Amino acid sequence: MRTSKKATEKLRQTDVDKLTLGQRIRLIRGDKTQTAFGEILGKSQDAVSVYETDQVAPSLSTLAKIAEMGNVTVDWLFHGPSHKGRRDNEQSFVFAGHVLKPKTPEWQVLEKIVNMNDEKIKEKIVELVASFINIEKKDKAQ
Repeated sequence: MRTSKKATEKLRQTDVDKLTLGQRIRLIRGDKTQTAFGEILGKSQDAVSVYETDQVAPSLSTLAKIAEMGNVTVDWLFHGPSHKGRRDNEQSFVFAGHVLKPKTPEWQVLEKIVNMNDEKIKEKIVELVASFINIEKKDKAQ
């Protein structure tokens, strides 16, 4: 089963607390196919499909691998970033496989870009950010 790009993007924009275990696994899979993701986990494409559709929960060892791949905890896979018993009640969202929280620099930049109307300026911003990233990579290489 391959999720459409539109469905995947909608999932990425959803409040992470409202997602199921399978949906969080899907976010971590990102742009990889279920087959490629399964190979990394040592599982079949069918296994990945039933995990993502919440038909079967992965074993604890598989959950640990998935959590490591997504740079999250197993607790996050089950409960999301804020659940009963935790003080962090701010809404978090997943974007391109990363949890974003309000008030972080990443959040602020994305919020400003999303609210812009001029597509040409948005493209220039992307080019500018890419050039800063390239400069940083060159500085680290030296």
